[in-house]
Amino acid sequence: MTNDLQERINRLENIIRASELGTWEWNIQTNEVVYNEHWAAILGYRLEELMPVVKDRWQKLIYPDDLISSATALDDHLNGKTSSYQTEVRLRHKSGHWVWVLDKGKIVSRDDEGKPEWIMGSHQDISGRKTSELLLEQHKELLQITKQAALIGSWELDLRLTKITWSAVTISIHETPAHYDPEFRDLKRFYSSAGNALQIVHAINKAKKDSKSFDMEFQILTQERNLKWVRLIGVPFYENNKCIRISGLIQDIDQKNKMFAELALQEEQFRQTFEHAANGMALLSLSGNWLRVNKSLCELLGYSQQELLQLTFQDITYKDDLEEDLGLVKELLDGRIKNYNMEKRYFDKSGSIVWVLLSVSMVRNDQGEPLYFISQINNITQRKLLELRLQKTNDRLKAILDASTQVGIVETELDGTIKIFNIGAQNLLCYSEAELVGRSTTEIFYPKEQILERAVSINSNVDVKGFELLVSGVDSLNFDTREWTYIRKDKSQFSVSVTVTAVRDYLGRPNGYLFVFFDISRLKEAEMNVKALLEMAQHQNRRLLDFANIVSHNLRSNAGNITMLLEQSAHNLLSTIGNLKDIVSVNFSTEKNAACLNILKFIEQCLGNLSAFILESNTLVTLDVSRDLQITGTAAYLESILINLLSNAIKYRSAIRPLHIFVSARRAGSFVEICIRDNGRGIDLKTYRDKVFGLYNTFHGNKDAQGIGLFITKSQIESMGGTIDLVSEHDVGTTFTISLLSADQVLNSVL
Repeated sequence: MTNDLQERINRLENIIRASELGTWEWNIQTNEVVYNEHWAAILGYRLEELMPVVKDRWQKLIYPDDLISSATALDDHLNGKTSSYQTEVRLRHKSGHWVWVLDKGKIVSRDDEGKPEWIMGSHQDISGRKTSELLLEQHKELLQITKQAALIGSWELDLRLTKITWSAVTISIHETPAHYDPEFRDLKRFYSSAGNALQIVHAINKAKKDSKSFDMEFQILTQERNLKWVRLIGVPFYENNKCIRISGLIQDIDQKNKMFAELALQEEQFRQTFEHAANGMALLSLSGNWLRVNKSLCELLGYSQQELLQLTFQDITYKDDLEEDLGLVKELLDGRIKNYNMEKRYFDKSGSIVWVLLSVSMVRNDQGEPLYFISQINNITQRKLLELRLQKTNDRLKAILDASTQVGIVETELDGTIKIFNIGAQNLLCYSEAELVGRSTTEIFYPKEQILERAVSINSNVDVKGFELLVSGVDSLNFDTREWTYIRKDKSQFSVSVTVTAVRDYLGRPNGYLFVFFDISRLKEAEMNVKALLEMAQHQNRRLLDFANIVSHNLRSNAGNITMLLEQSAHNLLSTIGNLKDIVSVNFSTEKNAACLNILKFIEQCLGNLSAFILESNTLVTLDVSRDLQITGTAAYLESILINLLSNAIKYRSAIRPLHIFVSARRAGSFVEICIRDNGRGIDLKTYRDKVFGLYNTFHGNKDAQGIGLFITKSQIESMGGTIDLVSEHDVGTTFTISLLSADQVLNSVL
């Protein structure tokens, strides 16, 4: 071997070592194999670890699937089909993982018969490249899946060939067959019908001329004749300063645009509902700040929108209601409840309390995290005031029931089942409340013979029996007063006066009955004595007719209060009799008995005297009278005037609606005006105006009306230097206005 040849060999070996190539030599005829150190190093071995090196060692290291492709490539080269052998295979590394190698080889010698003898080749580690290629392939697949999921297709316009190319997704977007091959002249049918052809042509021309990309949204008309929103993106590509193609993407955004349109519509509907709702509406932050409020809420609380947005709901919540509200807010934030409702109080801008019904719900994001609260706020102040007034009335009624120890008050259902059995009824009948309420009817108090007499007296074609006999006619007359004999628990009997009244709901429909009764045994005895005296004094009655009428009228007014305690009734009767002298002398003596009289005191006293009558008739009385208003007059006259007008209002109440009496008083110059207004039957003033205050004139057809009361009342008022007037409408109600001299005016004149 010459020095020159050795030098060349050395140089080649250095190049091989520097290139980190593994080399191999294989004698096809003898199966002798020669590897260099780097061939073993690629697989993590030292060369001596692989000794003896034979062909079987190679077959054990190669990946099974790659063995076939490698053998095929080698056979092609050995059979002269290819000029060299080249393939990519995986070999097992010493640590167990697979190493990608580029395997190249070529026949370098043949025997005398021309058969291949030695083949030499190299192994190059290409694991890094293969990993990158595999990753790139995965990314391509992922991109394709993403495009399909996002309905994004690709397209290309070759300007040199005037050729359009569509991807599979683009074909699907246009709803054409899968094999569809688009042509430029066919595109008009997709775009022209929707009016977008000029827009697209302009964008393409601008891209060709000015190298401007475009991005536009419009509707296309698909092959299935469906209008569809798409987004079209185009990017021009140049070669030698000439645009040769435009490539881009097309995305199906039809559902998105429709969803956005629907969302915009819903947002507008919400805005209209929010802004123009009759009730207050608001959006609040998680800390309680007002984020957005509507006009109704601002009007309810008296704040401007800007003022309210500077506050929190805690700032204007009544202190006693705040703890409950914050507790419910915490439950809402914790997800224990989805919404809540509560009645609470706010302070408006003026500091007044506003009662509201608050409904709160939570808006959360897609991850379930709280975003803000939505509140609906309804003003219930008037309802709460009525509830408080009703509670006060109920408390007063309960107090009256509990105080009426000698007046029996029993309320029943429509079928007679007892609901209320007061202390007076317990004292008179000797039953306990627990024995009767919800268990029995009032029939047990009545002797059977009296019930039979009642059935005979009704003489109705309708079969009426049992409890129905006791309330017959009450629904049409509103109340019925009769004398009965009642049976106590110990079977003893006593005489009673019973007034039965229909209890009605807010629509005027009966939903029960009220029995008010008291023991009249002593009165019955007195009645017998009175009859004897009346027979002896019959001739004197003619001389005292007018006087007797006046006395009977005032006695009858007090008789309406018979359901009060007998002690109180006796006191009232004695007071009336004591005042008769003053009434008889109405035209002869006024100023000598004049005194300073407190209006409210007398009104409350008269209402107390009439309280049982008020309770029995379900009457609501509203007062608007200052406690310091006083007039100058006669106490007996003032009491008689008020009793007469108030009892008339109750007596002549409407049969179709609950009675409501309004009593007010105010100063009017040197006088005090007292107004008594009701919603009762009213008087037809077109017919009776000139007769209203006349003697013996009646207007409602009541059997016990004698036409004396208003005549006496007018005379009493005029004797105290006052006037009386009225406004009335049939079946609407009546308002009496009384003007009496103010005590302040009299005092000033004396001074």
